[in-house]
Amino acid sequence: MNQSFDTFDTADTAACEAIISSYNTYGGIMDDCPWPSKSMIESLLMAIRNLLFPGYFDPNPIRDIRTTTLETLATIRSLLHTGLTDTRLAKTSGQAHAVVDQFFQYIPTLRSILKTDQMATFDGCPAANHPDEVIVAYPGFWAILVYRVAHFLYQQGVPFIPRVMTEIAHSDTGIDIHPQATIGGHCFIDHGTGIVIGQTARIGQHVSLYQGVTIGALRIPRRGNNANEKRHPTIEDSVTIYARTTILGGDTVIGAQSIIGGNLWITASVPAKSRLVNKAIQ
Repeated sequence: MNQSFDTFDTADTAACEAIISSYNTYGGIMDDCPWPSKSMIESLLMAIRNLLFPGYFDPNPIRDIRTTTLETLATIRSLLHTGLTDTRLAKTSGQAHAVVDQFFQYIPTLRSILKTDQMATFDGCPAANHPDEVIVAYPGFWAILVYRVAHFLYQQGVPFIPRVMTEIAHSDTGIDIHPQATIGGHCFIDHGTGIVIGQTARIGQHVSLYQGVTIGALRIPRRGNNANEKRHPTIEDSVTIYARTTILGGDTVIGAQSIIGGNLWITASVPAKSRLVNKAIQ
């Protein structure tokens, strides 16, 4: 129940006027049609995770996989449709349903790619006792799962939602992957904290990344320049990059089958089968 305006504290009323003035001056208020909420996108991600790996995150046993799958599909369709139509994204109902349909058709392919990521992580981490541990417990796998979902939606022309998805994973894991980046299968992210993969990065198959690795831009373009200009490195197939190494620049290519040691700063291309390390402290 709303209070009458004259029943509010005088100091609160004065503060209210000053705050409203700041809204008019600086913006930062959604007083008409909002963006999709972060909580909605989080719920969408949880439903997608349950679709990809049913039973892994639900304490209740699955009694009927068809019913469970259909119910999860309905939840995802409702959330994504609402996020695309009842917000500033302003898609038509038909456009929203088309995006959902395309995403559902992609799920079997997505699961096959995630299987390669899961096994690359299990094979690359002796501390993992079972492949299921990777799905439930490994932050690198969660980050790559969210990235792959967001990347597909980004490719379908969905704005805003993919970036919020990857930032949710960033908050969860400390791993920052732009949804436009291109990452091949069999991706192994170990530990993960502090990893950054920029917007135009291209990463091949069978690549392993350790904590603190940056695949970044050598310069930051001014607003108005082409944001899609290639400004992040290319990492070719079967490359391993160890902790806290920074690789920068759109023309920088790390050749296939290279091993890049930790604590390096790289702004030039490296031939295939290279071995780069810091000299040991004497």
